[in-house]
Amino acid sequence: MEMEEKTTITNIKKAGPDGESKQAFFIIISGNPVGSMFKIDSDEMLIGRSADTDICINDKEVSRRHAKVIKEPDGNLIIVDLKSTNGTYYKGKRIDKHLLKDGDKIQIAFTTIMKFSYQDSIEIKFQKGLFESASKDKLTKIYNRAFFSERFPQEFSYATRHNMPLSLVLFDIDHFKKVNDTYGHQAGDQVLSKIADVVSKIIRKENIFARYGGEEFVILLRNTNEEKALIFANNIKKAIEEHAFRFSDTVIPVTISAGIATYREGNFRKDAEMFRIADQYLYMAKSHGRNRVECILTNNC
Repeated sequence: MEMEEKTTITNIKKAGPDGESKQAFFIIISGNPVGSMFKIDSDEMLIGRSADTDICINDKEVSRRHAKVIKEPDGNLIIVDLKSTNGTYYKGKRIDKHLLKDGDKIQIAFTTIMKFSYQDSIEIKFQKGLFESASKDKLTKIYNRAFFSERFPQEFSYATRHNMPLSLVLFDIDHFKKVNDTYGHQAGDQVLSKIADVVSKIIRKENIFARYGGEEFVILLRNTNEEKALIFANNIKKAIEEHAFRFSDTVIPVTISAGIATYREGNFRKDAEMFRIADQYLYMAKSHGRNRVECILTNNC
């Protein structure tokens, strides 16, 4: 256990040179999700692999509840290891408890390194920009494939542990190549961007919406069973079908096909298996005429 001489901090904040209040953060500088920031704004915050922790780290070497950050009565912050399997480290030494100072780098298990830092508004904006560039698709401004691939196993693990339903909607644009060939790639890009806008207005904040690749999109629906997922996917399909996609005063007709897979009561053992089933239903939707949603509940399944 390593403890060092304390420097008093008031309310987890610090004043910058211009008097602006600074807020305490952990910034992931190595590991997943690299570049992301976690504001230390509670008296106690959990760190671990579990999806219900305050600082969730997608690394199999990290324990589900690995460590926690505690604010002491005098305002100082300490990090405490929760008897994790692979340990918490400072300067290469395994620690049980450590007083956090501005600039400290804390290693969680083997590959994840978090920098403890006080950030003002300009620094926060810069760090958020780095995270956006790493996790968001540049064209559509929604999450990218890398972010989804990181979060899906976490959400699946959370659903299995808590025996909660989790639905995955996988959809792509019907005959998208024809859109590009007929109207040009700029028109195709505009269609992709506008679809992201249309869907983003329908989904809830806790849902994860990402561009998986090309004209393919994915949506994760927490605590959502097959019936609700089917209603949701059909609402998405209808909203896109009815939207007027315009490019250079030309309306481009756009429809989608979608497949749904839902975790419930141990029916899937792995997230990859769940994704494969959603993909099969998507293929089924295409083979049955497109502009439709297929899942275990539909008549053609």
